Amino acid sequence: YFILRAGVVEELLKFSAVFIVVKYLAPRSVVRPTDGIVLGCAAALGFAVYENFFHNLFLLDAQGGFQAFLLGTFIRVPIHALYGAIWGAAFGISRFLPLPQRYVVLCIGLASSMFVHGLWDTMAQTKTLFVFALMLLLYAALWYGCFKLWSRVNAIELVRGANHE
Repeated sequence: YFILRAGVVEELLKFSAVFIVVKYLAPRSVVRPTDGIVLGCAAALGFAVYENFFHNLFLLDAQGGFQAFLLGTFIRVPIHALYGAIWGAAFGISRFLPLPQRYVVLCIGLASSMFVHGLWDTMAQTKTLFVFALMLLLYAALWYGCFKLWSRVNAIELVRGANHE
Protein backbone atom coordinates (compact mmCIF):
# COMPACT_ATOMS: atom_id res chain seq x y z
CA TYR A 1 0.00 0.00 0.00
CA PHE A 2 2.68 2.52 1.01
CA ILE A 3 4.88 1.61 -1.94
CA LEU A 4 2.04 2.45 -4.31
CA ARG A 5 0.68 5.41 -2.40
CA ALA A 6 3.73 7.21 -1.13
CA GLY A 7 6.57 5.70 -3.09
CA VAL A 8 5.16 5.85 -6.59
CA VAL A 9 3.15 9.05 -6.29
CA GLU A 10 5.71 11.16 -4.46
CA GLU A 11 8.77 10.00 -6.40
CA LEU A 12 7.00 10.43 -9.75
CA LEU A 13 5.89 13.91 -8.70
CA LYS A 14 9.44 14.94 -7.82
CA PHE A 15 10.88 13.29 -10.92
CA SER A 16 8.26 14.93 -13.15
CA ALA A 17 9.20 18.37 -11.85
CA VAL A 18 12.88 17.79 -12.62
CA PHE A 19 12.09 16.22 -15.99
CA ILE A 20 9.92 19.17 -17.07
CA VAL A 21 12.55 21.70 -15.99
CA VAL A 22 15.38 19.85 -17.75
CA LYS A 23 13.35 19.06 -20.86
CA TYR A 24 11.63 22.40 -21.45
CA LEU A 25 13.03 25.19 -19.28
CA ALA A 26 16.75 24.43 -18.93
CA PRO A 27 17.78 21.73 -21.42
CA ARG A 28 21.50 22.34 -20.86
CA SER A 29 21.32 22.06 -17.08
CA VAL A 30 22.66 18.49 -16.97
CA VAL A 31 26.23 18.65 -18.21
CA ARG A 32 27.61 15.98 -15.86
CA PRO A 33 26.02 12.84 -14.43
CA THR A 34 26.33 14.24 -10.89
CA ASP A 35 24.02 17.09 -11.90
CA GLY A 36 21.20 14.55 -11.79
CA ILE A 37 21.93 13.85 -8.13
CA VAL A 38 21.94 17.55 -7.32
CA LEU A 39 18.65 18.16 -9.14
CA GLY A 40 17.05 15.07 -7.58
CA CYS A 41 18.09 16.11 -4.08
CA ALA A 42 16.95 19.70 -4.63
CA ALA A 43 13.50 18.62 -5.81
CA ALA A 44 13.22 16.12 -2.96
CA LEU A 45 14.25 18.67 -0.33
CA GLY A 46 11.74 21.20 -1.60
CA PHE A 47 8.99 18.60 -1.55
CA ALA A 48 9.99 17.33 1.91
CA VAL A 49 10.03 20.78 3.50
CA TYR A 50 6.58 21.48 2.05
CA GLU A 51 5.29 18.07 3.16
CA ASN A 52 6.80 18.36 6.63
CA PHE A 53 5.34 21.80 7.19
CA PHE A 54 1.82 21.03 6.00
CA HIS A 55 1.74 17.45 7.26
CA ASN A 56 2.41 18.60 10.81
CA LEU A 57 0.71 21.98 10.69
CA PHE A 58 -2.49 20.51 12.08
CA LEU A 59 -0.70 18.37 14.66
CA LEU A 60 0.82 21.25 16.63
CA ASP A 61 -1.50 20.81 19.57
CA ALA A 62 -1.41 18.74 22.75
CA GLN A 63 -1.16 15.45 20.81
CA GLY A 64 2.64 15.60 20.48
CA GLY A 65 2.62 17.45 17.20
CA PHE A 66 5.75 19.44 18.00
CA GLN A 67 7.74 16.23 18.53
CA ALA A 68 6.42 14.91 15.22
CA PHE A 69 7.43 18.17 13.55
CA LEU A 70 10.98 17.91 14.92
CA LEU A 71 11.25 14.24 13.98
CA GLY A 72 10.03 15.08 10.51
CA THR A 73 12.55 17.89 10.22
CA PHE A 74 15.53 15.76 11.15
CA ILE A 75 14.45 12.44 9.61
CA ARG A 76 11.79 12.96 6.93
CA VAL A 77 13.48 15.85 5.14
CA PRO A 78 16.95 14.25 4.79
CA ILE A 79 15.56 10.86 3.81
CA HIS A 80 13.60 12.45 1.00
CA ALA A 81 16.91 13.85 -0.25
CA LEU A 82 18.25 10.30 -0.24
CA TYR A 83 15.30 9.09 -2.31
CA GLY A 84 15.96 11.92 -4.74
CA ALA A 85 19.65 11.00 -4.91
CA ILE A 86 18.74 7.47 -6.02
CA TRP A 87 16.63 8.45 -9.02
CA GLY A 88 18.72 11.58 -9.57
CA ALA A 89 21.84 9.49 -10.14
CA ALA A 90 19.95 7.32 -12.61
CA PHE A 91 18.62 10.45 -14.32
CA GLY A 92 22.06 12.01 -14.58
CA ILE A 93 23.69 8.84 -15.90
CA SER A 94 20.85 8.12 -18.31
CA ARG A 95 21.33 11.48 -20.06
CA PHE A 96 24.67 10.23 -21.38
CA LEU A 97 23.60 6.74 -22.47
CA PRO A 98 22.26 5.55 -25.82
CA LEU A 99 18.48 5.46 -26.14
CA PRO A 100 17.63 1.83 -25.20
CA GLN A 101 19.90 1.83 -22.13
CA ARG A 102 18.72 5.27 -21.07
CA TYR A 103 15.23 4.07 -20.21
CA VAL A 104 16.43 0.91 -18.46
CA VAL A 105 18.73 2.85 -16.12
CA LEU A 106 16.09 5.49 -15.47
CA CYS A 107 13.38 2.92 -14.70
CA ILE A 108 15.67 0.99 -12.35
CA GLY A 109 16.57 4.19 -10.50
CA LEU A 110 12.96 5.29 -10.16
CA ALA A 111 11.77 1.83 -9.13
CA SER A 112 14.50 1.59 -6.50
CA SER A 113 13.61 4.97 -5.07
CA MET A 114 9.90 4.14 -5.02
CA PHE A 115 10.52 0.83 -3.29
CA VAL A 116 12.80 2.26 -0.60
CA HIS A 117 10.35 5.11 0.02
CA GLY A 118 7.45 2.71 0.38
CA LEU A 119 9.47 0.36 2.58
CA TRP A 120 10.38 3.23 4.90
CA ASP A 121 6.77 4.39 5.16
CA THR A 122 5.58 0.82 5.80
CA MET A 123 8.13 0.36 8.55
CA ALA A 124 7.23 3.75 10.06
CA GLN A 125 3.69 2.51 10.72
CA THR A 126 4.98 -0.20 13.05
CA LYS A 127 5.71 0.97 16.55
CA THR A 128 8.03 -1.80 17.76
CA LEU A 129 11.59 -1.35 18.93
CA PHE A 130 12.85 -3.99 16.49
CA VAL A 131 11.40 -2.14 13.50
CA PHE A 132 12.82 1.16 14.74
CA ALA A 133 16.24 -0.51 14.92
CA LEU A 134 15.77 -1.73 11.35
CA MET A 135 14.80 1.78 10.29
CA LEU A 136 17.95 3.16 11.89
CA LEU A 137 20.03 0.59 9.99
CA LEU A 138 18.22 1.42 6.75
CA TYR A 139 18.79 5.14 7.34
CA ALA A 140 22.52 4.61 7.91
CA ALA A 141 22.75 2.29 4.90
CA LEU A 142 21.03 4.86 2.69
CA TRP A 143 23.47 7.59 3.74
CA TYR A 144 26.41 5.27 3.13
CA GLY A 145 24.93 4.31 -0.24
CA CYS A 146 24.43 7.96 -1.16
CA PHE A 147 28.10 8.75 -0.59
CA LYS A 148 29.16 5.66 -2.52
CA LEU A 149 26.76 6.57 -5.31
CA TRP A 150 28.21 10.07 -5.54
CA SER A 151 31.76 8.72 -5.79
CA ARG A 152 30.76 6.14 -8.41
CA VAL A 153 28.94 8.69 -10.55
CA ASN A 154 31.87 11.07 -10.14
CA ALA A 155 34.21 8.25 -11.27
CA ILE A 156 32.08 7.82 -14.40
CA GLU A 157 32.67 11.49 -15.18
CA LEU A 158 36.42 11.17 -14.74
CA VAL A 159 36.60 8.08 -16.96
CA ARG A 160 34.48 9.74 -19.63
CA GLY A 161 36.53 12.91 -19.42
CA ALA A 162 33.37 14.91 -18.77
CA ASN A 163 34.64 16.73 -15.72
CA HIS A 164 34.10 20.42 -16.57
CA GLU A 165 35.32 21.89 -13.30
